[in-house]
Amino acid sequence: MVLIFLFCLELDATHFMTVSSFHPGTIRILEKGFASAARFVVLVRNSFSETDQFSVQVSPLFDNGGGPLPAGYENQKISYPHRTISESKVEGVAKAQGFRLVARLDEYSGAIGESYGKQSIYERG
Repeated sequence: MVLIFLFCLELDATHFMTVSSFHPGTIRILEKGFASAARFVVLVRNSFSETDQFSVQVSPLFDNGGGPLPAGYENQKISYPHRTISESKVEGVAKAQGFRLVARLDEYSGAIGESYGKQSIYERG
């Protein structure tokens, strides 16, 4: 759960879900996210590997989130890039921004190939 208070100048927590999988500038995004978080950073559904791996994920359109479906859309297969990120690089970003790992849980979605998934919670201080 991410708590964002509308009247504060900085975020208490920053939540990333699958950020590493779909954007080539993942480390820069994480640096900015850690910098903007006052207390916590939560990472979920990431695909970690010290070896860079790349694949194409294919899934039905309607399997990509909940909520009402807009009229006129058909449930067809879509594809998008999926890549891994180095967990040690993420740890380095966290440490450089003054965060420490306080929880690391197994995550079974989001992993590809020889990668592994983890839910990670970092706390500043």
